[in-house]
Amino acid sequence: MGFFIYIVVGLIAWLVDAAIFQFLWPLIGIAASQALARIAGAVTAFTLNRKHTFGLNPESGGIGFQGLKYGILLVLNWAITVALIFVLYHRFGIEPLWAKIITDVFIIPGNYWVMKLWIFPGNRDKHQLIKERKL
Repeated sequence: MGFFIYIVVGLIAWLVDAAIFQFLWPLIGIAASQALARIAGAVTAFTLNRKHTFGLNPESGGIGFQGLKYGILLVLNWAITVALIFVLYHRFGIEPLWAKIITDVFIIPGNYWVMKLWIFPGNRDKHQLIKERKL
């Protein structure tokens, strides 16, 4: 159930990102609006994943430490994604949008496990906690 919630959270974060970009780009340009939209989407994803996907667990570190690890993951994701899109486009002629989609298919499940095992270790999704409480 946790992975499904992770996907739903990702869609919500993407909608936040897209809405802010759509609103801001005519006012401040593409680059600045993309940066602000991406930050807003990342904050949304971090907050919702921390609370709803993985549950809150004080033993896995405070919000600051988890946020730092999440930021490291974002930077690594950006670098890996750009590199893979570049290779798929320049080496194999795959259009950038399709290259991004292909890349995301591999990045998204990997991110889930990195979050589960490194950013929010020991946290359990809410459905697992509910099952344990009923026993």
